[in-house]
Amino acid sequence: MKKFFEFLKSYFSSYATEKIFSGIILLFFLFFGIGILINHHNLHSTTGVALIAIAALLTATTGIIVRCVSFYRKMKVYLMTRKVQVTMPMDDDVIDLDADPFVPEGWTVEKHQNGGTFKWNPNEVLLYLSKLQKDGESIKGNKLREELVGRRIFNANLLDWLMVHQNLIPEEWKHDEQGHPLFIFFWGTIYNRPSGILCVRGIYWRGNRWHCSFRWLNDGWNGSSPAAMRVISIL
Repeated sequence: MKKFFEFLKSYFSSYATEKIFSGIILLFFLFFGIGILINHHNLHSTTGVALIAIAALLTATTGIIVRCVSFYRKMKVYLMTRKVQVTMPMDDDVIDLDADPFVPEGWTVEKHQNGGTFKWNPNEVLLYLSKLQKDGESIKGNKLREELVGRRIFNANLLDWLMVHQNLIPEEWKHDEQGHPLFIFFWGTIYNRPSGILCVRGIYWRGNRWHCSFRWLNDGWNGSSPAAMRVISIL
């Protein structure tokens, strides 16, 4: 229950606050624009008040719907992650990358790349970026997927383990060298959602904790979206 309230606090203190502030600015410009329209066309004051009221109602209703949908999606991801956490050993630092991955309700696994066992060591995890990403450009997820073929990419089993052991995630995974938030993806497991669009799950830092979400393969992936890849230490 404590973690649930921490999630709500993080959600409403960061993301929602930004949206509310943006909504206030939008309403200000909306009223300002309607005021100019009224003066320009010499409309009756009652008509102007009615237009402003209708515009405000539509804006507020749209905002509420958008926030509810966004909150529903994030809550679903949160509950999905918690379901994995309660069934995962808390004191084991060896991850079975050959095990079947967690599959959210309604999803299917398009591809799962096994990786044997992995004893947690952040020095053996490389945050991989393609050449386009390093050059400041975006790359389509489907093209990036082709580029990652044959590479030792981590699957979602490591992601879910990290969500349980958040205190072990390196500090430098939160932001890149320019201070931009990172969204780290685990391409070893590719999911197929009910919509039929493929996606990959990843983790990112926001507020005071790590969060888990996903991105479509037909989206663009920039330099803030590295892939977690396994490297071998040379003794």
